[in-house]
Amino acid sequence: MGIPAPAGVAASGLPPTGDQANAVLSGIIPAVGPTLPFAFRGPMNLVLWASINTALTTIAGSKAATVASATGLAAGDAINSVNAPAGATAGVLSGTNVTLSSPATVTGTDNNATFTGAAIAFSATVQLERSFDGGSTWIVCNEGSSGQLAQWTTGPVSLTFGEPEKSVLYRLNCTAYASGTINYRISQTGGAAESLAIGPLSGG
Repeated sequence: MGIPAPAGVAASGLPPTGDQANAVLSGIIPAVGPTLPFAFRGPMNLVLWASINTALTTIAGSKAATVASATGLAAGDAINSVNAPAGATAGVLSGTNVTLSSPATVTGTDNNATFTGAAIAFSATVQLERSFDGGSTWIVCNEGSSGQLAQWTTGPVSLTFGEPEKSVLYRLNCTAYASGTINYRISQTGGAAESLAIGPLSGG
C-alpha cells in the first residue's frame, strides 16, 4: 500500500469503485508537467494509454450503432459505454456506422462513450521518474536491464516493476505534448507488496 509521505505527496490513494488495488495514482495528463508524486513500496503496475471520447448512439438488442466521429477509430477497439455490455468492441466501421461485437443494452446516445485500442495513440513524451530525497531531486527511471530510459512517445504502455525502499516517490512527467488524451494509472496491492518478488521494469 502507499507509504506515508511528505506534505503535498499522495500516499493513501483510494482506488476508483471496482478497482481491486489498494493504492492507486490515476488520472489524465492534459499538458506538459508532472503528475502528483506518490510513495509506493513493493510490486507495482504502470499503465499509460490513449483514448477517444465520442458519442455512441445505439438501439437496445441491436449490434448496429453510430458514432459522432469515427476519426482515429478502428475495428477491434474496446468500447466503454453505458449503452454497450462490458467487453464490447467495435466491429466493422463504415463512415460513422459501427457494428458492435455484442447487442446494445440501451436505446439512446451515450455522449461519454470511450474507445481504446492499439491504434489509438497520443503524441507526447511521458517519462517515469522517482525521487530518493522527498521530491527535491527527480531522476528518470530505466526500463529493463539495458539502461533504456522509461520514456514513451505514444501508447499503450503496460509495465510491472517493484520498489524495495520505503518513502521513494514516483511520478509521471510529460515533457512534450502535441495531442491526444493521455490516461495513466500506477497501482499496488498491499498484501502482495510484502510477499512477491521485486524485479526491474518489465513488459506487462
